[in-house]
Amino acid sequence: MGFLAWLLHPDELIAAFRYTMHNAPASENIDKLQVSAGMKRCYDFLVQTSRSFAGVIQELNPQLRDVICLFYLILRGLDTIEDDMSIPLGKKKSLLQNFHKFIFEPGWTFTESGPEEKDASLLVNFDVIIDEFLKIDEKYQKVIADITYRMGHGMAEFTDKDVEMINDYDMYCHYVAGLVGYGLSDLFAVSGLEDASFRDIKDL
Repeated sequence: MGFLAWLLHPDELIAAFRYTMHNAPASENIDKLQVSAGMKRCYDFLVQTSRSFAGVIQELNPQLRDVICLFYLILRGLDTIEDDMSIPLGKKKSLLQNFHKFIFEPGWTFTESGPEEKDASLLVNFDVIIDEFLKIDEKYQKVIADITYRMGHGMAEFTDKDVEMINDYDMYCHYVAGLVGYGLSDLFAVSGLEDASFRDIKDL
């Protein structure tokens, strides 16, 4: 079935082939980006946390590339706190519910991750991400902060709530993954690169 899909969409097959053949590893592309030293560090964090996302994000229109890099890293920081089982429940809940505020606090970092947390260094250096986030256009900041707020509160809801029914599972997935799609749609829309109505078709 997969091969048939390729045949029906040869333009996608060609694009995938070109992407594979001409692209250097994401880490090698960072030096070619015309960005600040702080933003280059953010791309380093992106490569460290997800090479697959790093490769795709670096191919985006420059108008959105840095914005979506920061969007990803902020949500990765939030997710890192949620995943860390060493953080006491009450403290974790508070961190998740207030994370959307921390992204506006220059100098904020988190140094209390457990020893098993692989992305702890992201939170230790989170002030770098905040500095770059505060430089982007306010219209992007608003979208990112809104999704961070909604995701953080959704995650907090499930810190002391069991996933017992399919509806619970669906809602949890909405909080931790579906909201990413909402955020991307909103960022595309406010950028002007997509029609403004793009943000109003959340049912898709």
